[in-house]
Amino acid sequence: EISVDAFYGCTSLTTIKIPKSLEEISVDAFYNCNNLTDVYYEGMQKEWEAITVYNGNDNLTNAIIHYNS
Repeated sequence: EISVDAFYGCTSLTTIKIPKSLEEISVDAFYNCNNLTDVYYEGMQKEWEAITVYNGNDNLTNAIIHYNS
């Protein structure tokens, strides 16, 4: 899990690598991370889609997702 407000307002965050084992991204974990452009996910697209992503994570979900990275 990535906790509530984990990266809240982290404007210097441009990329992040997410492990295949992740199951949940809590509310506002990536809120106001306006420069986040690339997410490197260790799993496949279908596995990414199974992750529960709560509200306030538009910067994450609007970034380019690179699968099997």
